[in-house]
Formats: sequence, C-alpha cells, structure tokens
Amino acid sequence: MAACGRNFTVVVTEPGDIWAWGRGRAGQLGLNTSENQLLPARVNTTYRCMVMVAAGCHHAVGVTSEGTLLSWGAGAGGQLGHGDLETRSRPTLLGKELFGGKPAVMVACGNFHTLVLTAGGLWTC
Repeated sequence: MAACGRNFTVVVTEPGDIWAWGRGRAGQLGLNTSENQLLPARVNTTYRCMVMVAAGCHHAVGVTSEGTLLSWGAGAGGQLGHGDLETRSRPTLLGKELFGGKPAVMVACGNFHTLVLTAGGLWTC
C-alpha cells in the first residue's frame, strides 16, 4: 500500500515495514530527521507489522495489525492526535484509549486533519 503527501511518499510492504522518501522538512518521512530523502528508506519503529498508512500534506499515520496507530510529521493543526501542536519526526504511538479502547481499522489524512475508523466508529483529529 502506498500513500502520497505533499512532495513525499510512504509505503507499507508486505512484511509490514514502512518505507518513505521525498521531502522531509516537517519530519513527515518518520526518519527522525528533517532532511530530504532521495531514495526509499525504512522507517524504524518497534511496531513491525504495519497494515496501512495514510498521508496528509506534511504528516502520516500508520495502522498496525493490532489496530494501534502511529503518527508523525507536522502537528501544527493538531492532526497527529497527541493533544498538542508539536511536530514529530518519528512514528509516535497513539493509544487505543483515545478511541474508546477500540482498535483502528482504517485511517485517512487530509491537509491538516486525520480521520480514524475504529471497530467502534469514526474519530477525527
């Protein structure tokens, strides 16, 4: 699965790894840097079984096989879902308790927002 943001791309491979490349100015590549990446690079995360990824303008969100979420990139609009406006340059866990304890099933990102579909319904950031 692949997702494209503004000037960057993130993909989930069959084994569940995340790879990213393109412009990294806001940390949207998840590589713990704001440098651009001209070739695909594996995003390091302790969650190895990603099943989906979505990309917004300058942020990305991934879903694990257990239904947990990781978000990274620009957070100026609150789109990362961490309760602040901070930028995160590497994937950061969003606990299921934010979504009523229900696992995430699907995620979608817009320019400055994120939608999460859980087993219990729809949530927005």
